[in-house]
Amino acid sequence: MASFRGPGLLFLATCLCLQTCSSIPAIPFGSRPPNVYQVGTLFPTVGTRQQRDDAVTTLYEEWKTKYLRSSCETGEYYVQYVDEGNGQATVSEAHAYGMLISVYMAGYDNGSKAIFDGLVLYWRSHRSIINNQCMGWKQETCSNINFATAATDGDMDIAYAFLLADVQWTSSGSIDYRSEALAIIESCIKKDLMTTDGKLLLLGDWARNSGDVTLRTTTRTSDFMLNHLRSYAIATGNDSWITTLNHHYDIFAAVQDPNTGLFPDFVVNADNASTASAPSGRVLESVQDGNYYYNACRDPWRLGTECVVSGDPRCIALAETLNTWILSNTSGDPSKIKPGYELDGTPIHNFQSLAFSSPFGVLAMVANGSTQEWVNALWSYSIGFVHQGSHGYYESSIRMISLIVMSGNWWTPESGVNCSCMKHRGLRKLQKS
Repeated sequence: MASFRGPGLLFLATCLCLQTCSSIPAIPFGSRPPNVYQVGTLFPTVGTRQQRDDAVTTLYEEWKTKYLRSSCETGEYYVQYVDEGNGQATVSEAHAYGMLISVYMAGYDNGSKAIFDGLVLYWRSHRSIINNQCMGWKQETCSNINFATAATDGDMDIAYAFLLADVQWTSSGSIDYRSEALAIIESCIKKDLMTTDGKLLLLGDWARNSGDVTLRTTTRTSDFMLNHLRSYAIATGNDSWITTLNHHYDIFAAVQDPNTGLFPDFVVNADNASTASAPSGRVLESVQDGNYYYNACRDPWRLGTECVVSGDPRCIALAETLNTWILSNTSGDPSKIKPGYELDGTPIHNFQSLAFSSPFGVLAMVANGSTQEWVNALWSYSIGFVHQGSHGYYESSIRMISLIVMSGNWWTPESGVNCSCMKHRGLRKLQKS
C-alpha cells in the first residue's frame, strides 16, 4: 500500500484527521488491517467471514446487555462483576475487558466511543490508594472501593486499551488517550507493579512492600501479556520493556509442565527464572494456586495472541506443547476441556467453562500442535455454548476477546494511525512509512 512520505504532506494529512475525525474509527470492526497476523495462522473456516463476524456481533450485543452498566455519575460506565445486590459492582480486570471490547467493536457499534469514554470516566473516579495512576481493584458500589489497591492485569489491559483508542479515534478530543496510556505504563506499571529492577511483574502495587516476603517475588502467569510489553516498548521508546518481555518468557519456559504444557496460576521466587516454581498449596488465593486454574486459564489466549502477532519462536515452542496435549487429551472435543487441571493433566472439576475452552481457540490458531479441524471445533463450541446457569462476566468477556482474535479482528497499536477521514476525502489511508 502506498505511503505518504513527505513531511509536509504527512503533517497536513495528520492535521486533517485530528481536526475532523476524532469520532470516526480508523479500524472499524470487520476491516482487518493487513500484516497483523503471522503467515500460516489458522483461522476458523466455519461459514463465511461475514457469518463469523455476525456471530461475534451477536454475542457482543448479549455481552453489552448483560454486563455494561451506567454508573451513578452521568456518562460513566462500568462492567458488572456480579449481582450488585450482593454489594459488588466491578473489578479492574472486568473494567479493562470492557475498554478493550469497546475499542475493537467500534465501527459496528456507533456508540462504542461514548462507551469507552464513559469507562474512562469511571476509571478516573476509582484509583488505587497506593498509586493514583493505577485502578483500585474491587468496587462495591458506584462510589465506594472495597479492595482499594491495584491488581496488575487490569492496569496492563487498561494501558493497552488507551493505546488502541489513540489509534482508533486519535487523542484530539476531550480525552488524550495516548497521554493516559503513557502515564499508566510509566507511573503505574513501571513504578509500582514491578520489581525495582524492572524485570518482574508483581501481583499489584501493594506487593513490593508486602509483609509476606514470598509475595514480593510472586507473579501470575495470566499477567504475562507479552504482546502488550512489545507495544509498551514502542510507545515509550524504552527498550527495558523488552528485558521484561524476555524475563517472562524465561519464567514461562521454567514453569511449563514438559508433558502437558500447562502453567500454574502463580509462580514464586520469580525474580530469577532458575528459582521460579509453582507454589505448593495456597500462596494468595486458594489451594489451587500452583495448578492450572481460574487465573492461568487465560494463558492460552494471551500466549496465542502473542504467537500469531509476533511469531516469536519461543512462543511457538510453548504453544506447541500445550496445543499437542489438549488436543490429544480431549480427542478433539472442546466439551471435554475441564475447568482446572493439576499440572500433570489431572482434572480438578468435571463441568464446562468458557473461561477455559475459549482461550484454547486462540492458541489453536498457532499451527504447531494444532489442526484446522480443532480450530473449527473450538470456534463452533465457543459460539454455540449454552450454559444452564449464569456463566458471568468473566467467562463471557474472555469468550468475547478470544473470538475477536479468532475472527481476525484483532489489531495492535502499531497497526496504523487514525486517518479514516482521509478515506472519506477520497485519499488513501495514511500508513507508517
